[in-house]
Amino acid sequence: MIDAARPGRIRLGAETFDRLAAGGGDPAVIAELQAGQYSRRMVLLRAFLEAAGPGPAWSALERAERAAPGEVSAILMHPQVGSWLAYTLRRPADAGFGQLHAVAIVASAAAGLPYRAEVPLRDGRVMLPRLGMAMFDGCAPSAVAEIATEDGRIWLRHAGCGSTSHRPAWTARAGGRCGR
Repeated sequence: MIDAARPGRIRLGAETFDRLAAGGGDPAVIAELQAGQYSRRMVLLRAFLEAAGPGPAWSALERAERAAPGEVSAILMHPQVGSWLAYTLRRPADAGFGQLHAVAIVASAAAGLPYRAEVPLRDGRVMLPRLGMAMFDGCAPSAVAEIATEDGRIWLRHAGCGSTSHRPAWTARAGGRCGR
């Protein structure tokens, strides 16, 4: 379960560190490093939850995690999610909190669960972890788009950007490609 309240403490043992420093990287070393990264994500998620408070995106993420724990773990471990969390927590006034909806959408699609929200667009773009960048032409710098998932499919729409985008082929399970 997503337990952002109790992230684990990960320490890299001296022997493991020595093997890694010498250029070794066997599966045990990699697993230990991945566990450390996962723990770091849980710490960041906990800090995010404290800063933003629980809401529909957090609830959707928890539901998706119960239905598809491996998929949600992979989404949370996506490099873009870690970068976004760290950036948002350093600059909370930067409106990065809305990106949690994009994470929750991808997780909900992976779990086959419905979810609908609005996501902030930055210059007409929103990043969907593990899927890619969705882009709209002619948007205001701080526009929002409607995003939803049904039966594992994701669609985005923003009628005010001069075009409506409907992406029924985007699926998390198929690893669909996003873009224009």
